[in-house]
Formats: sequence, C-alpha cells, structure tokens
Amino acid sequence: MNKKILCEVCGAEIPPQRLKILPDTTTCVKCSQTKPYSVVDVLGFDVSQEQERNRVNIEDFEESDN
Repeated sequence: MNKKILCEVCGAEIPPQRLKILPDTTTCVKCSQTKPYSVVDVLGFDVSQEQERNRVNIEDFEESDN
C-alpha cells in the first residue's frame, strides 16, 4: 500500500510518477511552478539579518551626560 504524499502548498496528492522522479519533492507540479520563493531561497542569505547589521543604532546619536 503506497502512502499518499500531499503538496505542502495546496494539499493535493502528489502523483506517484512525480515522486518516482523527484522522491524528495514537497509540491505538486502546479505549485512547484507557481511557488513564491523567498529571498533566502533565491539569494542564499537572509536579507533581514543583513539589514539588521546595517541598521543605525539610535543610541549612538543620543546625548550623553559628558
């Protein structure tokens, strides 16, 4: 008895033929062609972490008691 694997995006069953060719796939054909990819997927790094490193620290501009 084959276990049904469902698409992580739409929940439809992933056809056995697709799983035979791509055993690690988590999406059906339709969703694999329309899946919105994140910046991390495309660029390989998290832009939000890069932005955080470059963020100006407001405390650097606050007046000190000196």
